[in-house]
Amino acid sequence: GSFAKWKAEGRPTSTESCRVTAVDGKSQPDDSWWATADEVLAAIDDGGVCTLNALPAALHAGEVEWDIAARAIAGSQNTPFSGVLDPETGTLRSDDELRAYFQLVGGKEDKRVISYCGGGIAATLVGFALRRIGYSNVGVYDGSLNEWSRNGELPMETGD
Repeated sequence: GSFAKWKAEGRPTSTESCRVTAVDGKSQPDDSWWATADEVLAAIDDGGVCTLNALPAALHAGEVEWDIAARAIAGSQNTPFSGVLDPETGTLRSDDELRAYFQLVGGKEDKRVISYCGGGIAATLVGFALRRIGYSNVGVYDGSLNEWSRNGELPMETGD
């Protein structure tokens, strides 16, 4: 949700500072949650991988100017990040709605799914939504169009 939703539900808020207690522990990063430019490039001709552009449809289709790239990575499908959110609450849509949303563009639980956007932020929300509904082979291309569009040898197109 959002802070606005939190307040609308009458949940407690405070302007007081708080202390956080440190804990011992080490995280175990999982590199499979990320995708590299090389993996995205290989995915273009791989029917076993679904590449999703989390940017708005107008950017995917090249209908507007943008300083990064008003185009898409070749072969990618458009799933704007806004589509995973309920417009009334700002929270993630229901699991059934999310499944239907991703199935429209070829997302399948048994496929590798790579999400990207301009700089990896919106793509992370799409990746999170996919994980939430049971997709286990999801990677976020963190470099996204910031990295991809700087290399003139990497294929781009205007999407559908």
